Amino acid sequence: MKNGKKWRRLNSGALAEGEVVEGRYEKVEHTKGKRGEKLTWHTVAGRRLLGGAVLNSCLPEAGKPGPNGPEVRITYRGLGEAKGKQNPPRLYDVEVAE
Repeated sequence: MKNGKKWRRLNSGALAEGEVVEGRYEKVEHTKGKRGEKLTWHTVAGRRLLGGAVLNSCLPEAGKPGPNGPEVRITYRGLGEAKGKQNPPRLYDVEVAE
């Protein structure tokens, strides 16, 4: 509580460990971060996810995003082991409907 107000989180943009997002692969966007780094965002079932190594390699393999894009299921498994001074990788299971 800050200033006596209670806050309720509506959407953090991040997945909780074990959380699943299932639906159409709708869109991919490229932006620049605060330090000029390239960021890739994937939209699945209306949920915007920040791409990492796993999502950036697996989702394009599933098919082209769009209104008729492939149906995918993404399960967040948590953080992997950090290498050196890098942040730990976000680990996902990515599946595509056949």
